[in-house]
Amino acid sequence: MRREGHSEAHEFGGMSVFFVLQGSLTVRSTQGRAVDIVAGSGAFYPPNVAIQEVNAATGETIYLVLLTTAIGKEFEIPASRPPGG
Repeated sequence: MRREGHSEAHEFGGMSVFFVLQGSLTVRSTQGRAVDIVAGSGAFYPPNVAIQEVNAATGETIYLVLLTTAIGKEFEIPASRPPGG
């Protein structure tokens, strides 16, 4: 993700795990406070939690998202507004 970049607010229909490989990422969610994830760390979110990823580094951030979605569930759903946090 580019410097000062962010994703659109969205929900995943399944579990999601974020791993930061380089830089740092802030994940805002409807689950509570924003979570800062630094390189070498990760965070887990249950299904149907609105989230938004924001680059918290001064440069580029590289991260992976692993998802498990049950058959019949939506993979990704746009959120109506960004979560606080």
